[in-house]
This record gives sequence, structure tokens and C-alpha cells, in this order.
Amino acid sequence: MNNNDKGSDWKRLLDELLAETDKQKLESLAQQLENALFLRSQELEAGNGSSDVERQAIKEAIDKLFRVKVEKLGFPIDRKFLGRTGGTGES
Repeated sequence: MNNNDKGSDWKRLLDELLAETDKQKLESLAQQLENALFLRSQELEAGNGSSDVERQAIKEAIDKLFRVKVEKLGFPIDRKFLGRTGGTGES
């Protein structure tokens, strides 16, 4: 498997997460995505396929994952995090 294949795992999971409406499936996809983002971040830190573009895309994916957890899965949120993630637009 080349680095592009590894990098695409989290992208595929993000697309699935954003399209999913079933809460149970969302929970599973959120966990899978979180794991995939962590693993890919570790690979990038080790110098395997280092890409500033992918690092930025991962940061954006983490923000989207956070929003899904809060808005669709009802995860509690500390308001101090809203400014760092772009917020949810809610008060």
C-alpha cells in the first residue's frame, strides 16, 4: 500500500461520516475516523509521506469530526473550545 492509499482511508471515512444520518453508524464512523486521523498524523510526524497540505486537511477533518460529535451525537462541549474550532454557530 502506498502513502496515498493510507492517506485516503481517513478521507473516505470523513466523507462517510458527513453523509451518514443513523446515530449508531455515526458513532462507529466517528471512532473509526478518530483512529484513522491519529494513525495518519503519527505517520506524517514520522516523516512517512509528510505533506503540509495533508496536515492542514487533517486539522480541518478534526474540526468537522468535533462538530459532528457535538451537533449530531450530543457530546457535551466546553464553550472555551468553540473559538478554536470555528464554533458551531450556536449560542
